[in-house]
Amino acid sequence: DTQTSYRESILLSMPQYHSSFRTSTRAAAPKHSAAQATSANAQYTANESKWWVKNFSFGTKATERHRRYQVTCKVPNDGVVSSISFDESDNASNSERNVNVNSNSRTFAVASGPRVLLYGTGASHAINRALDRSSPDLMKSITADRQISSAEGPAYCTSYRDDGRLLAFGGSNGLVRVCDTKTRATLKSFQIQKMHSKNNKISSTSTSIRAIAWMKHNPRQIVSGGDDAMLRLWDFSQDNKPVLTLSGHGDAIRSVVSLADGLRVVTGSYDHSVRVWDIQQKSCLMILDHGAPVESLLVLPGAAGFVASAGGTAIKIWDLISGRMIQETSTHSKTITSLCLAHNCGVSSTNQTQQQQQKQTRLLSAGLDGHVKVYELSTLQCLHGHKMGAPVTSVVMSKDGVRLIIGCSDGTFSVRQRYLPNSSNVNPVEKRGPMAGTYRHSMRIASANVDPNFDYTVSSSASSSTKTRKLNRFDKCLKQFRYSDALDQALATKNPESVSVVLEELAKRQGLERALSNRDEHELEPIMSFTLRYITQPKYAPLLIRVCNVLCDIYGPVLGRSTLVDDLFEKLRKHVKGEIQVQSNLLSLLGQIDTVMSVAALHNM
Repeated sequence: DTQTSYRESILLSMPQYHSSFRTSTRAAAPKHSAAQATSANAQYTANESKWWVKNFSFGTKATERHRRYQVTCKVPNDGVVSSISFDESDNASNSERNVNVNSNSRTFAVASGPRVLLYGTGASHAINRALDRSSPDLMKSITADRQISSAEGPAYCTSYRDDGRLLAFGGSNGLVRVCDTKTRATLKSFQIQKMHSKNNKISSTSTSIRAIAWMKHNPRQIVSGGDDAMLRLWDFSQDNKPVLTLSGHGDAIRSVVSLADGLRVVTGSYDHSVRVWDIQQKSCLMILDHGAPVESLLVLPGAAGFVASAGGTAIKIWDLISGRMIQETSTHSKTITSLCLAHNCGVSSTNQTQQQQQKQTRLLSAGLDGHVKVYELSTLQCLHGHKMGAPVTSVVMSKDGVRLIIGCSDGTFSVRQRYLPNSSNVNPVEKRGPMAGTYRHSMRIASANVDPNFDYTVSSSASSSTKTRKLNRFDKCLKQFRYSDALDQALATKNPESVSVVLEELAKRQGLERALSNRDEHELEPIMSFTLRYITQPKYAPLLIRVCNVLCDIYGPVLGRSTLVDDLFEKLRKHVKGEIQVQSNLLSLLGQIDTVMSVAALHNM
């Protein structure tokens, strides 16, 4: 049945289940009595609770020893923590071998009030240093490593791109902003616009953006939903207008997720419905009734297409192929606000090795009742729970299952880092040594505790990779918004790749007209010569056609005043006319070939 297929897909998506699940289909499982099954389930739940208490200090039995790697932070102005998101890119890791170092260097964003706060942008930053102290003291104030202002109004939602370089967020002003996580510079802003029926004028609207997500397999597109119940698709390389607008919901959209195929988007709304949209067909494929206002959506692992929805006090799992509800549970007493997956967490109900025990996947939920609950993914059995001191608005877990963050409505968020006994939570490279010039500094090597079975390797390539890359001259000009100088520097390199990259960047920034304007005949000659030389090459033709249109618009009214400029435009006209004639002849030849091939096919029949 459908529930069995759901459990099989969940189990088969986890590596440790492949062999055990396939062998279980060949031989019948031993039969147990009801009392034995109840006892085994109770033991399983008790072991799961012990694991969460030991690793994340979940529960009332957590001691000071369990809280060694736990920090509670407070956002400025005691604003509500609206959203928390992790940078899950591979670039966020300093090491592939050490799990804790991997998580220590992972960045996360917190949306609260009129700003987005970035924490943990490096192993030496404040929140990582606080976690590395191995102290049970809870620090109430840790300054964010970077802050990004949301202009007007509070920020409600954030989303990292897969490579971690860009962060998109939306807020109450109807503005979707895309920022560089390193420089905090705003690279693109999308404003929701509304047409007035009386005077047919377009103006900006203050519709709040409640959900945002990057499209899978397309790093240039973003989907957003808000209080106007409209789903919008934005393209980072296009203008400020949405590429696609879809309507159908009867109330505010609160959650948006992109499926793994990159063609479908799932939205959850306050109209109690979950809708599946086809971006290419521009239509709604499926409508699912959750039965309560939907607050959060989560794509579950596996290729079968399962999505979990949270709304009211219920969590439901849907099969997007058949449109049926597979599992349902209701363990919260108030509205559920957030869902997330916890990889490499928990214990197994079967007898497995310690390495297999660390490869479980759990579902976490948080609600306004202040509870964070842990579920088994295949059955939605509640295994453990933890009570926070305030209503919980967001819960996220890092991809490696080492760092857990819980955000609350009182302006605090708790960062809990899992301790692994096989590896140190402290990066020895980042640990501060004794002050230079002291006796301890001179004797630091003699007193070092070195494992004789471990070799330290110093790689020259690793040290050289940390050096700052030297920028080209046109990159420096672009960074200073000197668009004309950037184009001149790129043309001076006589490298068509560099020139095309600068022209594309200027087009994205809408600075192409600014870079091509106010040029005399000597400054205009290099760009015209470049256009004449490469406009017929398919690799550069689309971009240079746009450049030609801009040049004609700017310098068309002043033709006849300079002999050099007139000659350049005349050469360009003849060049384009000749290329059009060649293309026309090729199309004519192609038509003749098609006719011959069709006649030959008829004779063969």
